[in-house]
Amino acid sequence: MAYFGKEFKLDRQDNYDAFVNAVYAGIADEQYRQALIADKPTYKLVKSGDGYTLYTTKSDKSNHEEHFVPGVEYDEVVGGKNAKYTTTVDGNIFTKALKFPEGTITVKREFNDNELVTTYTCDKWEGTAVRYFKV
Repeated sequence: MAYFGKEFKLDRQDNYDAFVNAVYAGIADEQYRQALIADKPTYKLVKSGDGYTLYTTKSDKSNHEEHFVPGVEYDEVVGGKNAKYTTTVDGNIFTKALKFPEGTITVKREFNDNELVTTYTCDKWEGTAVRYFKV
């Protein structure tokens, strides 16, 4: 897969502000939501045996590593709230279902050779947000 190990930098986004403000209102405080909106992350996906590692570098240069095996449920803290998530893989599409008591957020990442398209939805929100990343 030609996209493994490449760094994808945020290029543009559609409706992301509305997504964060609508969906994270019950999950995270205003400061956290504004930080999400302002952040222009870089992602890198690496295959590790049976699993994967998604490396994230945020605008403030902080780093995050998310190790996962497809179909296995993990715990995660988002905006101070506990959540459970599972990631499934279908070819070049990685879909993460993040479950909070307030609802489920779905993050679908479609990796291509030189572009990453990330689509955000939530069962408690009727909209869709998309962020586009380029190598």
